[in-house]
Formats: sequence, C-alpha cells, structure tokens
Amino acid sequence: MRKAQISIEYLIIIGVVVFLIVLPSAIFLSTFAQTTIYGAVTSEQADQVGRGLTQAAQQVFYLGLFAQKKVSLPMPNNVEEIVMFTITVNSNDFHYLVIRIDDGVIPQTFYYQSRAPLIAPSIYEDTVAPAYIAECAGVACNNVFVFRQPVTFPGLKQFSLETVRRDGRIAVLVTPEVD
Repeated sequence: MRKAQISIEYLIIIGVVVFLIVLPSAIFLSTFAQTTIYGAVTSEQADQVGRGLTQAAQQVFYLGLFAQKKVSLPMPNNVEEIVMFTITVNSNDFHYLVIRIDDGVIPQTFYYQSRAPLIAPSIYEDTVAPAYIAECAGVACNNVFVFRQPVTFPGLKQFSLETVRRDGRIAVLVTPEVD
C-alpha cells in the first residue's frame, strides 16, 4: 500500500510539472510562430501594394498624357495610411509612396520611390506630411496625399491610374475605388 501511494504521488508531481512547463512553452511557441508568420505575410502584402502602385504609375506616366490603367492589389491588415508626397531639393523633385502599418506592437513604415509624380483627388490632399516621415523635416514636401480608411481596409483593392496635366506638369492621378 505504501509503494502504491508513492507511485500515485510521483505521477501527480510529474503531471503538475509537465502541465506547468509544457503548456506555457507550447502557448509561447504557438504565439511566436503566428506573430512571425503574420508579420512576414503583412510585410509581403505591403511590398506588393507599394511596388505595384509605383510600377503601374511609372508605366502609365511613360505612356504619356491621358494614359490609363487599373490595378488590383491585396491590402494587408492594420494599414494605418498610405501617403504620397514629393520632396523638392535644389529644384529636383523626388516622388515617394509610403505605407504605414501599425499592428499595436511595432509600427512599420515602407518607403517606395517613384520616377513618376504621384497625385490623388483633392479629397485626399493634406497640407503637411505625417510626423513619422522624417524626410520632410527641413525641406519642401509638397503634393501630400493621404489615403486612410476605408481605402486601407484589408482585402483586394482597386486603383485607377491616369496621366493628367496639373499645374502645367504631367502627373499620375491615383484614385482608389472605394466600395
């Protein structure tokens, strides 16, 4: 009877130890794997949107005035905003598209340079670039356009691109098609 009691106590201790060590370890590893995979997928989708928009804009720009194109791109989760702006340095214009993702843990910012000037309909125009764009500190940032929700909701999004004349210059008008 004494040996049976020791065996049962031994089994109970082993069970508690396994429960206290294995279960939290499994939960930690599962969470870590999901976060890593989720982050990689989100980054890849953001890259598809950034590269897709800038490449399509450059194609339309090089086709000339009034050229048009539609693109469908997968908008990832937690996109806070998409910003298009132009920096002028020594009379040279540099055009950028920025995607800002904030999942509540670590905000990520993806920058894409475009050879084509990017503009959007006036409802998306902003007077200043967001503070997280350090490149706009101390230089002339103009043609600032910001897409927020519902444009940045996750899912497949369509954008119409058209080469137009604005202020005597040719630029690519990027218009999100919002449901």
